[in-house]
Amino acid sequence: MAFHPRRAILCAMTGKTDQLKDEDYQTLAAIRAALRRFTHFSEEAAKTAGVTPQQHQALLAVELLLFELKPRSFLPVAAPSQPRLG
Repeated sequence: MAFHPRRAILCAMTGKTDQLKDEDYQTLAAIRAALRRFTHFSEEAAKTAGVTPQQHQALLAVELLLFELKPRSFLPVAAPSQPRLG
């Protein structure tokens, strides 16, 4: 089975389902199953941490926002190499 998730997703999102083949539906089903497994894992991890799944999603959104707003000049960079002594 050829794995072309991009094509399958684009066809499904744009409503061009007449262009989907059986393997595309299998690909979409596999993606949906993986998303459901991740959602379940994420919800359980949030509960273990003592927050609701909604609170966990909000914290992730804030973290992403702060990361995106962080000036790139503050990101660590490698120091220039020093000449060898000796």
